[in-house]
Amino acid sequence: MMVSNLDFINIAMTSLKRMTPNQKVVFKTFKKDRKVEVLKLENSYTVIEDGFKNNIIENLEYKEIKKILKEIQKIEFPRSNKLWYSISTVLPEK
Repeated sequence: MMVSNLDFINIAMTSLKRMTPNQKVVFKTFKKDRKVEVLKLENSYTVIEDGFKNNIIENLEYKEIKKILKEIQKIEFPRSNKLWYSISTVLPEK
């Protein structure tokens, strides 16, 4: 589904509240060459930035995510108007 870049933070935060553990929310640019994933674990969150920068930020609390997503939005989606948005389930590692 396509969403507005202006709604990126609000949609991400709302989705994270509603998600169950081992699910992730993914935002990609229109060309799908850059993406940001937020993985919900049992007691924490992990943000994966894959695009201009490649970072993994682990062991985050819910209240820390908004600030990090704002910084990532400026770097990864500076001129994007629309973003691809999806929620998927992640299989736990064995």
